[in-house]
Amino acid sequence: RDRYQRRVRGIEKAHTNTRLKMVLDILRALMKYNYRLTREIEYNKYAEIISFLLQSKVKLLNSSVLVQLWKIGGVSFKQKSPNSIIGSRLAFKHLIFNFDLWKNTTNALQHLVLSQILTLMEEKCPFRRFNLAQMKSSDMKTEKKKKKKKKKKSTLR
Repeated sequence: RDRYQRRVRGIEKAHTNTRLKMVLDILRALMKYNYRLTREIEYNKYAEIISFLLQSKVKLLNSSVLVQLWKIGGVSFKQKSPNSIIGSRLAFKHLIFNFDLWKNTTNALQHLVLSQILTLMEEKCPFRRFNLAQMKSSDMKTEKKKKKKKKKKSTLR
């Protein structure tokens, strides 16, 4: 757990895109080789924290950082790879599908993000249905939480 906290602090302290890429690469390597820590990341909402930290580092976001974020999201990042699959729904939601994060980046980077998302939904992708279900379920859960919160507020009055 402490290793992840140090990596998150590393993101916060990164002042160059090379340093940011290196920190994200180390984080991804930790996730790749330790299933328990990967689940802990999801449980402790590290993807949301990383996304929040990256919003203040928009100028450092480039294609190599994007590749690392895709890998943290569990998606193989090969140009137009038909075999891509969303491995971590929450990481994908907060790091890739978070358009607030990408809206202030270059047009080329925005295009790259959107083209890769479209690749996950193409007909020729054998995991298309699974990817669509992952995208839909991550969105639906936030909607359900919002509805539950509204209901609780209205019953408390």
